[in-house]
Amino acid sequence: MTRGSHRLFVAVDPPPEVAAELTSWARAHRGPAGRLRPVKPDNVHLTLAFLGELSEQDVDAVARALHGGLHEWTLAGGRGPIELHLGAPTWLPPRRPRALAVDVLDPSGELRALQHRLAQAFAAEIGWEDEHPRYRPHVTAARLTVGKDYEPPPLEPTPARAFTVDAVTLYRSYLHPDGVRYEALEDVPLT
Repeated sequence: MTRGSHRLFVAVDPPPEVAAELTSWARAHRGPAGRLRPVKPDNVHLTLAFLGELSEQDVDAVARALHGGLHEWTLAGGRGPIELHLGAPTWLPPRRPRALAVDVLDPSGELRALQHRLAQAFAAEIGWEDEHPRYRPHVTAARLTVGKDYEPPPLEPTPARAFTVDAVTLYRSYLHPDGVRYEALEDVPLT
């Protein structure tokens, strides 16, 4: 990362008890060689947009786009908080996986609508291009620390949990030798 740049993303956070339960579930899949590194509960999140490295000046533009996208979502009938459900476990990417993830189900469609409005706002405000235009809501539960020839084991069912999210957060991530750290730059309620 270059000096003065920020690695930014926008996410919603599951409640702390759901994040802790996902971390415990992931820990049970570590295996004898400890090939999985569970995500710390404080780092469990559901990404809506990974914006990448942006300059200091872009942070304000991203915050404006975040507020504008939420406003547009509300005008289009969006309402929060949004109820979500943990879905099936999955290895991502499916070929040569690097992460153990859990799909998140969005019965009302509100999360997808919100993500779409935010993507449009970021595109208009900072020229952001979504690398994954087909949004797949999921949370990463663990990172895989093995080579290409690793064959992931079958997965136990995830905890059957429903939860609500009531805010969108703009995060800055810091890469450290001991793992990633996230700093919340702005929380915007979904009301």
